[in-house]
Amino acid sequence: KNNDSQRLEILLEDFEYQGNETCATDGMCAVACPVSIDTGKIIKEIRIKKRSESAKIIASLISNNFYHSVSFVKFILNSADFFYRNFGTEFLLKFSKVIRKISFNKIPKWNKYLPKAADNLIESQIISDKKVVYFPSCINRIFGLSKFSKREKSLSNVMVELFEKGNFSVVYPNNVKELCCGLSFSSKGFSDEADNKSKQLLNELLIASENGKFPVCFDMSPCTQRIKEFIQTENREDYKNLKIFDSVEFAAKELVNELIINKINTTIVIHPTCSVNKMGLANDLETIANLCAAEVTIPVQTKCCGFAGDKGFTNPELNASALEYLKDEIPAGCTQGYSTSRTCEIGLSENSGINYESIMFLLNECSKQKDQ
Repeated sequence: KNNDSQRLEILLEDFEYQGNETCATDGMCAVACPVSIDTGKIIKEIRIKKRSESAKIIASLISNNFYHSVSFVKFILNSADFFYRNFGTEFLLKFSKVIRKISFNKIPKWNKYLPKAADNLIESQIISDKKVVYFPSCINRIFGLSKFSKREKSLSNVMVELFEKGNFSVVYPNNVKELCCGLSFSSKGFSDEADNKSKQLLNELLIASENGKFPVCFDMSPCTQRIKEFIQTENREDYKNLKIFDSVEFAAKELVNELIINKINTTIVIHPTCSVNKMGLANDLETIANLCAAEVTIPVQTKCCGFAGDKGFTNPELNASALEYLKDEIPAGCTQGYSTSRTCEIGLSENSGINYESIMFLLNECSKQKDQ
C-alpha cells in the first residue's frame, strides 16, 4: 500500500506537467482518435477544479476591466520593443531568462518575433448598403507587427481596407474595446468568465448586425471557432441567426469576387491552424494563398503548432516540439509564411526563421478595388 500511494503521488506530480501544463487543449486529439475522444476537454475540466478563489477573483477583475487589461499588455509590448531597439536581442534574451527563472517560469518568454503593440482601430470611410460587422479579436487589438514584417499597418486596419475594397461598409460592435470571445479564459479553466465574455460579445453582435441581417467577420480563427461552438451549446435561437465568418471564409466566399487580384511571383508557406482544420476552412485558406502567390507550400509533417494561446510564451518547449520539422519543410528561398492566428504566427516565426503573419496581409497586397 505504501508503494502504491508513493507511485500515485509520483504519477500525479508527473501528470501536472506532462498532462496539464503542456496540454494545448485544441481538441486535435479528437480528430486523430478513432472514437473522437477530446482529452483537451478533460484537461479543461481539471483546470476548472484546480482554480483557487483568488485566481477566480483576478480573472473576474480582468474580465470586468478588459479595456484596461488590454492597454496594460500593450504597454508591456511597447516597453519590450523599446528595450529591443535600444539594447538588442542578446540583452533581452538574457534578461528574459533571468526573469523567468526568478518567477519559476511563470513570466512569459521573450523572443525576437514578439511584436510591438497594435495600432488603434480606424473607422470605415465608405457608406454602402453592403455592410459587414467586423470583430477585431482582443489578440489582434494587442499584438501588432513583428520587427520583420514589411507591412505598415496592423491587421485590424488592413481588414478595414480589404472590406472597403470589396465595397463593404464596416460596422464595429458597440464597446468593442471591452469585448472578447472568452477563449483566453476558457483555456485556463475560468469557465464562468469565458461564458460571460462570449455572451457579452454575442449580444453586441446581434445589435450591430441587426439580428443577423449583416454578416459578422472575425479576424482570428480560434476566436471564430470558440464563438461558433458556443452558439451551438446555448439555448438561444437569436444567437443562431448570426452569420459568423472567419476571415478566410469571408474572403473566399464574399470578398475575392469583388476584387481584382494580381498574383505575385513568390513562394510562400501557409499553416492551417487547428481551428481552421476543425471548422473545415483549410481549403479556403489554400484558395486565397493560390490566388495571391505563384508557389504555395503546406508542410505535411507540421500539424498543431503547439502555441496554444499563450502556452508558447509560458511553455515554449511545447511549441518547439510541435514545430520540430518545420524548418526542414520550408522551401529554399521562401521568406514569408501565412496563417490566421496571431499567437500561432509568433511561434511559427520563431521556430521557422521566417516571418509569419495573417494571410489577409497578402490578399490586401495583391488586390485592388474593381471599377465601380
